Amino acid sequence: MIARAALLAGLVGLAACGDGGGFPDAAYHPPPLPGMFTASWTITQGGAAATCAQVNATSVLARIVDATSGSDFSTTFACSLGSAVSGALAPSTYNVTYTLLNGSAVLGTATMVGSVTISSNMTTAAPAVVFALP
Repeated sequence: MIARAALLAGLVGLAACGDGGGFPDAAYHPPPLPGMFTASWTITQGGAAATCAQVNATSVLARIVDATSGSDFSTTFACSLGSAVSGALAPSTYNVTYTLLNGSAVLGTATMVGSVTISSNMTTAAPAVVFALP
């Protein structure tokens, strides 16, 4: 009788352990960390190298489109920087179109050749673009 009570107490003790469900916890897979890309640009006017100041450009607008989902958003960089780092992006492949602006006036556009593949927790260098102005 004592052995039976000890066995019963042991089984109750085992059942009471854990998270209450009696099943092992499912493996947790956190979402992948975002990545970023670096963008760089140059300007030519009439075939000669030009600066943002020479063409009255104030900013570069980058339209970023996820090639898989089609979702898109835009971000703006100061033209005079000549390069910039994007904000955090979910790992995916993106197509980027750049617009050279003077305030809200469009001075020119440049489509990046190829696409940018963003990997988790990495910064990828996007192909440089040239704004070729007349």
